Amino acid sequence: MFKEPYAKLLRQKSYREALLEELKKLDREVISAGIHKSDGAKVVGSDGVKLIDIAVQNHYGNEWIMPRTVRFQKNGKWFAIKKDTHIKIPATRFVSRLIENQQERVRLLEEVQANLHIQFSNANRFGEIKISDTVKNIGQYMKNRIKSYIDDRVFETNAPMTVEAKGFDQRLKDKGLLYESIDWRSKKQRKHS
Repeated sequence: MFKEPYAKLLRQKSYREALLEELKKLDREVISAGIHKSDGAKVVGSDGVKLIDIAVQNHYGNEWIMPRTVRFQKNGKWFAIKKDTHIKIPATRFVSRLIENQQERVRLLEEVQANLHIQFSNANRFGEIKISDTVKNIGQYMKNRIKSYIDDRVFETNAPMTVEAKGFDQRLKDKGLLYESIDWRSKKQRKHS
């Protein structure tokens, strides 16, 4: 099963029992990363649009035909989108990419394994194991990966008018509200029978 340096850990019954108990705790943890309910409920537009609405539109994408001409000012410039203009927001899948993409799933599992390795090593050397540290590290990793998709610009470029209105071409970043709201949370599941 385990080779050195875990032999001491597994030979001593008290260590084995402590390790098993901590692993059971980890099994009950649910770690989520993305935009959570409290941040998503924030109204970010004068028209009552919530942050989660913007996130969902960008994550899944959307298309529509403008029902009327709309004029707006942004960064000191006036823009108009004419009636019957086809609008398309391409899907980015910026949150679910972490689990939908095979390479990302492998990276996530490697991160979990590396964190467990650290905990086993600490248990062997110091006789203690803290699964809460593992949960924190995994959550932080997930948050950072989601943000890195945005930073690395792995998505389609913005439409020319969007670039002109924003003043730069980077999907999912405008005022930084969506980007800064990406975080991680953990909670314990109920015990399974």
